[in-house]
Amino acid sequence: KYHVPVEVENDGRAATLAEIWRGSMHNIANGAVIILGTGVGGGIIVNGKILRGFHDQAGEISFITLGRTIDQNNIVGKLCSALNMIEKCAKHKNLSNIDDGKKVFEAINNEDPAIWTIFKDYCAAIATTILNIHSVIDIQRVAIGGGISNQPVLLRQIKVELFTAVEKSPKIAKNIELPEIVTTTFLSDANLYGGLYNFL
Repeated sequence: KYHVPVEVENDGRAATLAEIWRGSMHNIANGAVIILGTGVGGGIIVNGKILRGFHDQAGEISFITLGRTIDQNNIVGKLCSALNMIEKCAKHKNLSNIDDGKKVFEAINNEDPAIWTIFKDYCAAIATTILNIHSVIDIQRVAIGGGISNQPVLLRQIKVELFTAVEKSPKIAKNIELPEIVTTTFLSDANLYGGLYNFL
């Protein structure tokens, strides 16, 4: 309609492209970007490039199953949704606004017993997801993005849960060297920069 060149890319992959371009994944051969939002987006990097797969569906982290059965409630997109976690915490705190992430994280930072277990389980689910990806691809670095990645307690607790889970299994601890976990450089703007990079 407007006679201008256009490129289209998935938002999670766009965020990954931004991090490869000028962010946390620059010069990283094998890595993963995990974007926590309404669902879970991101991308997988192999040999410095985004892994697309045969059907152009590689890196759909949301569809990884963390339960014994393939069930809508057991997929990463549900269990690691930042929105779901905030709503769950807000309900337990009886907040009038279940989308009030600021108040929820005030309570989390104070390790409020009413919601700390919910947050801890949330971080454990992310840690399990990282371990699953790492076990298949052997990644050097994982970058966590999305709005809640601004909260230092998130990254800190994900690391705690990952190390705790590995220490419970001597076989895993002995055979797997864990990846570095960082926040994305561009935070919640990563998909915008990645869209530009994809276009360029």
